[in-house]
Amino acid sequence: MTATPSSSAVRALSLEYKSLQEEPVEGFRVKLLNEDNLFEWEVAIFGPPDTLYQGGYFKAYMYTSPRT
Repeated sequence: MTATPSSSAVRALSLEYKSLQEEPVEGFRVKLLNEDNLFEWEVAIFGPPDTLYQGGYFKAYMYTSPRT
């Protein structure tokens, strides 16, 4: 049985994604793995200057279950 995403989950993710695209957070980037699926994101974090992580590029994938 496949879960169908609730409209509130789709709306919340859509608003959050849109906000991050319009007002990006410094050192942080998100993009959708597939433009048709708000439940799979690629996340990149860039190491901040003057820290042990300076120059680092950290990539992760976020998969959210579309449960109702």
